Amino acid sequence: MRGTYDTPKRSHVIKTRLDDEEYKFFLLKCKAYGMNQSEMIRTSLDKLVINPVIKFSPVNKELLSKIDELITEGKRIGNNLNQIARALNSGFPDQSIESEIRRALGDLAE
Repeated sequence: MRGTYDTPKRSHVIKTRLDDEEYKFFLLKCKAYGMNQSEMIRTSLDKLVINPVIKFSPVNKELLSKIDELITEGKRIGNNLNQIARALNSGFPDQSIESEIRRALGDLAE
């Protein structure tokens, strides 16, 4: 007469193939934790942590390229603003140029 086990009934079977090294590693882990193969798989699934790998599609690469272009353009604008600020602080011989630059800066700020 066969003994009865106090375990839930399981009806799904999962199959996989391992090479010799993977199988040795799996058996060593089973032995180290004192588990049979089924227990090891079920416990591993419960404790499994997967670090996602983000892959960029061609659309994302194009988007990143555009963002890089905008950053470069922003740096150019910053350089221009610094040059304008230096020029304003050093004074202009022609007041019309200074007023035009101040108006342009106001437009840019808006």
